[in-house]
Amino acid sequence: MLVRTGQIPVSKRPQHARQESGFTLVEILLVVTILGIVALVAMPSFTSYEGKRLDHAANEVAQALRYARSAALQRGEPIGVVVNPATHRVQLYRLDISSNPVLAYYDIYHPHDKQL
Repeated sequence: MLVRTGQIPVSKRPQHARQESGFTLVEILLVVTILGIVALVAMPSFTSYEGKRLDHAANEVAQALRYARSAALQRGEPIGVVVNPATHRVQLYRLDISSNPVLAYYDIYHPHDKQL
């Protein structure tokens, strides 16, 4: 078999010269690092949303309690506050203590959303 100078026959080429497909360790580490940074940036916004919801609910209850107190002092009759877990609403009511049994009337408008 005649071989020109500078050319190696296919059967005589080194085995390590073939191409492998896939990702290198450096590429994988780079992607994992970028995902970690994105997660660190995004996590505080997720956790602060729940805190803001709780703060808003606490402020609404506190506002209803303050309003109930001032309405009770102004009217001279007991005013109550109840949180309805089914509707997630705060409702105000007045007690009719002259009747037997004592009746609750939900005819006081909520100070925040002006609904009964």
